[in-house]
Amino acid sequence: MNEKDLETKFINIIYQLFNVISSVDAVQLEPSIGKHNQYRPDMLVTIKTGKREYRVAIEIKSIGQPRFIRLAAQQLKEYLASNKDVRYGILASPYISEEGRQLCRKYNIGCIDLAGNASLAFNGLYIDIQGRENPSPTTRGVKSLFSRKSSRVVRVLLTEPKRLWHVQNLAKEANLSLGQTSNIKRLLIDEDLVQEEGKSFRLTDPQRLLDSWTRNYLFRDNESADFYAIEGTQIERKIAVFCKTTGINYSLALFSGANLVAPFVRYNQSFVYVEDKISEIAGQIGLKEVTTGPNVTLLKPYDEGVFYGTREINGLDVVSDVQLYLDLKNYQGRGEEAAQYILENRIKSAWQ
Repeated sequence: MNEKDLETKFINIIYQLFNVISSVDAVQLEPSIGKHNQYRPDMLVTIKTGKREYRVAIEIKSIGQPRFIRLAAQQLKEYLASNKDVRYGILASPYISEEGRQLCRKYNIGCIDLAGNASLAFNGLYIDIQGRENPSPTTRGVKSLFSRKSSRVVRVLLTEPKRLWHVQNLAKEANLSLGQTSNIKRLLIDEDLVQEEGKSFRLTDPQRLLDSWTRNYLFRDNESADFYAIEGTQIERKIAVFCKTTGINYSLALFSGANLVAPFVRYNQSFVYVEDKISEIAGQIGLKEVTTGPNVTLLKPYDEGVFYGTREINGLDVVSDVQLYLDLKNYQGRGEEAAQYILENRIKSAWQ
């Protein structure tokens, strides 16, 4: 869709948005006029409410990826600073993701898209419409950052958020090919999550990356089996000994892991990731498979990356803080308090 077609569509959307607000008496569009060598928005809108008039600048972008949104938002803010008669800026694009909307809020500008989402707030006027899906989705986008293998790169970056990376050493660390890692790097740049410094790059917004992953993460992608153990949570050490003896990777997860990093956590069901052989492990240590009332859940991870950053605490292997946070936030809403503690007291400390 060319910019002229986009402009026509957004003109209609702007009229529809403001005309449904009872306090708005009239909406008038006018061309944006300025010096040839200076930035000017695509259009200006005059909104009349009673005796007051407000001028709003509209910037239209054919691509709504966060890095383009950030650049457009910066241009709008600079324009508003030098044109005091224009009170507000709105960015318009075919589709603006939640990540893009967060950037707009950061710059205190509004945003609208062709899906019907809108976020506007100025001079007592407030419109918030969200949750409408992209009418023309592509395979490339923020969700593909969190696919099985791509998430390995995200995990590494969040574990060492200050580190300056080259594609080669990041690929080695994440156990991916150079081609795969290069493609993921490009997506991260498009999402305005990493910044290039010569031939290197580093993570610039770990909070937004973690938030986005949390929204796209599904705990149920892990294979699970429920059991009952007469030993209760003490079964964790028995599982650990068996796995170490037989060379099976394991790590305590969810509340079992959180208990060792956030000791206030109380729990009565153990959760352990094991790389394979759930039935063999259960049989060898005397676990009874059950359909109700389990106190042990063995998990086969959706990808080997789950074990990245595993550390030993009190003689037991525990998944990384990032993995603990993801699982606790996504496990049926019961781990919110522990997840927040891990975020505020452990994960964020690495971002400082």
